[in-house]
Amino acid sequence: MGNRGRNLVVLRKIDAISLLVIKSPPMSKTQEQTEKKHSEYAFNLTLAAIAGQVGCLTMVIILAALFGGLWLDSRLGTKPMFTIGLLFISIPITLLLMFWVVKAATSRLQTGSEQKPAQTQTEEGNDQ
Repeated sequence: MGNRGRNLVVLRKIDAISLLVIKSPPMSKTQEQTEKKHSEYAFNLTLAAIAGQVGCLTMVIILAALFGGLWLDSRLGTKPMFTIGLLFISIPITLLLMFWVVKAATSRLQTGSEQKPAQTQTEEGNDQ
């Protein structure tokens, strides 16, 4: 009975240690794939939103140049001059603003992805 009692104590210690070591069940491959799909989906939605912002900004600038040029041409009696001129001037302005919007959005995306590993490291440090 001495060996049997000792074996039960060892088994209880092993069970207690395994409960302490295993905090959460490991993720299965399907859970990992689902998480990866969700993160890719969120990233793609963010890129689509950025593309939508750039597209709307481009349309606003071009329409403002068009209607502004038509209005100036009708006021000053110079039929196509201001319309064509403002449309040509709107091209580099649109390109610069597109570059600025995309650069700002990607920098926010990069800082967001850099903060996630830092947060997980601090969470792991708190667990230990």
